[in-house]
Amino acid sequence: MSCHEARCDRCCYRRRLYHILRYYRLEGDDCRITIREAFAWCRDCRQVAHAERLENLVALDTELEQDALLGEEVYSAMASCKDRREERDRHLSNLRRRIDWRRSRVSPPKCLECGSTSILLSPENDQDDEECEEPPEIEHPDCGGRLRVIPVGFGPTRGFVSYTPEGDRIAT
Repeated sequence: MSCHEARCDRCCYRRRLYHILRYYRLEGDDCRITIREAFAWCRDCRQVAHAERLENLVALDTELEQDALLGEEVYSAMASCKDRREERDRHLSNLRRRIDWRRSRVSPPKCLECGSTSILLSPENDQDDEECEEPPEIEHPDCGGRLRVIPVGFGPTRGFVSYTPEGDRIAT
């Protein structure tokens, strides 16, 4: 998985950020939803950290409508010929589950390291947008510089962490 480094253009701040697989645990252990992440400055950690990126409900509803209209051929890259319909149905079911979770979510986005809601999120399309030419930037509150988060390589995934539907880390 990817490794990123946050660097300030004004001071000597640097921090490496390693990818950790994170998910929300719903309905006991039976259902998991992958957490969509962003880089953020956490005021409590006093550093750049991974944070939740809560999706817009209108965008999720639109995604569901569009994906439901797609034919099974779109899912052919994900599954063998006989499993296309099953893959499509699973994808749509997961998307509906994500929408239901998002509708019931009350708390604002949180730092995935300390749980604080006192965060400055980077702009949209940062970690998942491989075509984005400019790295995400966050204002560095300590010096007023610009923190840029850039990919610096690949490394092993550093574990799995689960969270409640409200974004609180579950102790393991």
